[in-house]
Amino acid sequence: RKKERKRERKEEHEVAFIGYDEKGAMKCINLRGTDNSDFKKTVYGSDRQYAFRLVSEKENPVLHLFEGAIDLLSYVTLLKEQGVAYLEGNFLSLGGIYQPKKEIEKSTVPIALKKYLSEQKTTKILVHFDNDYTGRMAVKTLKIILPEYEVMNYPPPRGKDFNDYLIMERLRKMKKQREVCR
Repeated sequence: RKKERKRERKEEHEVAFIGYDEKGAMKCINLRGTDNSDFKKTVYGSDRQYAFRLVSEKENPVLHLFEGAIDLLSYVTLLKEQGVAYLEGNFLSLGGIYQPKKEIEKSTVPIALKKYLSEQKTTKILVHFDNDYTGRMAVKTLKIILPEYEVMNYPPPRGKDFNDYLIMERLRKMKKQREVCR
């Protein structure tokens, strides 16, 4: 049976991104607003080590890491639209911003990432965090605290995050189509 990964509650103007344990039980629910608000919430009692993820059934040593599920799904949408075999990829959301400690060496690996790395054979982590100072510092920190992995920074080419980039690309394509129709 296919597990439900996301659920929209239109009357509350929110979407829920659901993470499961190995037995298929819901363990983590992250809520995000759908009405242009900045509403973000992790449901009380959620176990963040089971944050939203899409894992390939085929063995793949590469992990694509994101701050939030919306960015993860936006990135996967871009891959799908480009004809990339995204179902063979591994994608993990941390369920929020990763804040390293001021003394980077004392920082800890985010719990969702730690759980994933303990379960999946991984050699490379492609980090798709926000295109800002906090995102760049988080990547720098992961490179230092995870020396056994090849950690690479892959922010969006434009915009704050991959959801912004997806919207920009869609608007660009719409504008181009309108110009063709004139």
